[in-house]
Amino acid sequence: MSDLPIDIKASYVMAMNITFKPVCVTRLYVMLLLFVVMSFASADETALSSDFKMAQSLIATSSIAKHIFASQNVEAKSLQEQAREYFEKARKASEAGDKETAKDYLNKAKSTMFKAGQQLGNNKSSTEKAKQDYTHRYDNVASLLTALQRINKENGRSEDGDKIEKDIKDKMQEAQKLFDKGDEKKAKELIDIAFTRAKNSLIDLRDGKTLVRSLNFASKEEEYHYELDRNDTHKMLVKVLLKDKMKDPKTAARVKENIDKADALRIEAEQLAISKNFTEAVQTLENSTKQIVRAIRAAGIYIPG
Repeated sequence: MSDLPIDIKASYVMAMNITFKPVCVTRLYVMLLLFVVMSFASADETALSSDFKMAQSLIATSSIAKHIFASQNVEAKSLQEQAREYFEKARKASEAGDKETAKDYLNKAKSTMFKAGQQLGNNKSSTEKAKQDYTHRYDNVASLLTALQRINKENGRSEDGDKIEKDIKDKMQEAQKLFDKGDEKKAKELIDIAFTRAKNSLIDLRDGKTLVRSLNFASKEEEYHYELDRNDTHKMLVKVLLKDKMKDPKTAARVKENIDKADALRIEAEQLAISKNFTEAVQTLENSTKQIVRAIRAAGIYIPG
């Protein structure tokens, strides 16, 4: 090639460029395309993981979440519970590989939590809020006391039952006196004690007798029957505490979703018990009761569990 004329050399070089350039460009294009696709995929996974962390923090540990926990704002608590449900749906969608649905539910969870935060900043004065919070708590205790009195009557009056009822009534009366005097903090503390007393009495009540709580059961079958009774009692709490709240269609829908899950788990537990698999039956019943607790919280009433 060194002996060829300059113009022929130039033509040869141009021909070589024309021949090989498309091949090189094609390879480069494919490599770049793969790099871009992989980068986007990696970025998408990172973004989704970040969204999960943000949503979880917003629901559980953020300042909004802490303020909701410390407040008695029924609507805010209800929205927080709804956000938890959206987060759980997002998690399941992600595990199933449906990233778009997961993103959608995470956005709903975050949006719902922001709405919950807005509920905390309503325009009511602090005095009105305090009165509303106290009245709400007082009414809850009154509902539980009514249920307790009815069951005690059906099972036959007892000295212990009468003492419990009197103790709850006394605390309610003392709380009301404190509130009327303007001591809202102590009034709330006392009415909360009355609520816990009434709730625990209902949960422990079985066939007119008080169960002695113990983590040491003689057998898994005995523990199963205990959990069965606890499940029944929580169902009763739904009827007692949510009677008026179920009139709201949105609240009723949220409650029903959790109760349906609880009922399905209850049926599953009963089938396991028939097969003498009491270990799994106990665990399944506990999960059923947790769903009932979620149903109560979804209506804006916080109970431990």
